[in-house]
Amino acid sequence: MDIRLRTLNPNQDYPRLADLLSTTELEPVSPDMLLARQQSAPPAQVQHTTLAISTQNSVLGFSQILHNPWVHRGQFWISIVIDPAWRRRGIGSALYDHALAFLDTQEANLLITQVRDNSAPGLEFALHRGFTLTSYTLESWLYLSDFDYARFHDFPEHLQASGIQFFTLADIEATNEHQRWLYDLHRRIYETGSNSAHKKRVSISSFHDFQRMLFLAPWFRPEGQFIAADGERWMGTATVSHYINCNSMHNTFTGVERAYRGRGIALALKLLAIRYARQRRADYILTRNDAENAAMLAINRKLGYQIKGGYFSLACRIEFAH
Repeated sequence: MDIRLRTLNPNQDYPRLADLLSTTELEPVSPDMLLARQQSAPPAQVQHTTLAISTQNSVLGFSQILHNPWVHRGQFWISIVIDPAWRRRGIGSALYDHALAFLDTQEANLLITQVRDNSAPGLEFALHRGFTLTSYTLESWLYLSDFDYARFHDFPEHLQASGIQFFTLADIEATNEHQRWLYDLHRRIYETGSNSAHKKRVSISSFHDFQRMLFLAPWFRPEGQFIAADGERWMGTATVSHYINCNSMHNTFTGVERAYRGRGIALALKLLAIRYARQRRADYILTRNDAENAAMLAINRKLGYQIKGGYFSLACRIEFAH
């Protein structure tokens, strides 16, 4: 097929890219969301986006390559999205080959991608190019109008009676030191919760990048950042973000240090997240979990979350001849 490739012009192209991404997601993607991602990206991030343009100057698809500074030096994320009406015409192959040429200049040796579980052609495309499955993530929704908070009337009060405190960053007017405490808590949770081989190749971001991606993100609200503490020790957290374009809340992270697991702390944090989402009058709250995270999925079921779908994560080793 006769197409040409060009690099991204954010001001001009984000509306079309948002439309294309919305064909692959359960929630609509807006141009403002793409702009926010760009603005909160770490300065050292490598980002290379290429568009496939028709002879009528229409954007038919795009590829995006990302490398964040805290991952293995040769590891890159790749995503290819094609307009459904223009698939199976060689556009994805052209974008992939072009991406490989760029990756050769970056000394890449490992590619990571994701494919939604309802996209058989997308999965076939990746497997045909040597990608292998590494994990499966489930996406679950809880419709807040149906939620019965009375079923959990003793949460988190019974934990507070045992000495566990719950609060948000808004409650303490978080300082730079508090932000560091939250960063250190994420590190401790991450280091005791990563099991898959490809995750072990990734280290958590630097404190500076963590600050930029969380506290400077447009969706961040200090009242949506929940902390569980045992005395002076922060040992559990949940993050809730508000996406106004679809009036939804995302419970983007919930974690508890290993020594404190099995005591209902994660359930209490998720309940506080749900309470916050209802206060903000969101329609639903969304969360994503590894399909092997049986403990968190059991909590989700107890709360009434419904699985809406999921996506496969895949990895591919690459070598370039020089």
